[in-house]
Amino acid sequence: DIRFGRILFTYIFCFIFLFNNLCDRVLTQNKLASSNNKLSSDSTISKKLSPHGHWHYGTNWPQHGYKKCGGQQQSPIRLISSDATGEELHINLRNYRKPIKLAYIENNGHTVQIGFSDKFIITVYGSASNFKPYIFNQLHFHWGSYNGVGSEHTIDGYRGPLEIHLVHYNRKYSSFDEAADKSDGLMVLGALYKISSRNNRFMSTVMSLVKSVPKYKDKALILQSFTLRSLLPSRLKPFFVYDGSLTTP
Repeated sequence: DIRFGRILFTYIFCFIFLFNNLCDRVLTQNKLASSNNKLSSDSTISKKLSPHGHWHYGTNWPQHGYKKCGGQQQSPIRLISSDATGEELHINLRNYRKPIKLAYIENNGHTVQIGFSDKFIITVYGSASNFKPYIFNQLHFHWGSYNGVGSEHTIDGYRGPLEIHLVHYNRKYSSFDEAADKSDGLMVLGALYKISSRNNRFMSTVMSLVKSVPKYKDKALILQSFTLRSLLPSRLKPFFVYDGSLTTP
């Protein structure tokens, strides 16, 4: 089943370090997930691909075993600033700057996923989340076989080589699994990356660990501490908000 929730998508281009905002206006993206807006993903580590190999769900993927993927709030979509309506929304990040020391990387069958076991709670809240606190559960990446493709969403036609998703669940539910099928259960904070000549130590560590989790459910410890805030743009405005879904079943 596709699990639905609110998607927060920062209207910013960032690279493995962080880039500058393109404008100062807060944007809210309405429901744009029509059949013409669906995009396919090129990222997977559950299969061994030849250089520049291509993997995706195919044109008729909603009819092949994933009928619930054919709904009207599907992610990813094309984010277009001229189609968005401006609203003064804000987002607050709690404990996003607190170092995570007990983290692991895992192959979830679609991409690499990072979780943590530290004994503190990381949350997102504010008007962008209807003032409901959402607890961080895991983050994962989508990327392609070369720099010209990779991100699932596009912003005004731009597709980045890497897209990060930070997945949260509504605090009123006891767990991610309980929240996953609820209309207000999940919130995803996402951003696009660009290639840079400047190095990011944590992302370099993650990329080196990808080789150690080639198969589904493979897991490896991350020995370097990091903060979630360091993975996002220096400024969080402007951004898109729209009601969507997870991008994998």
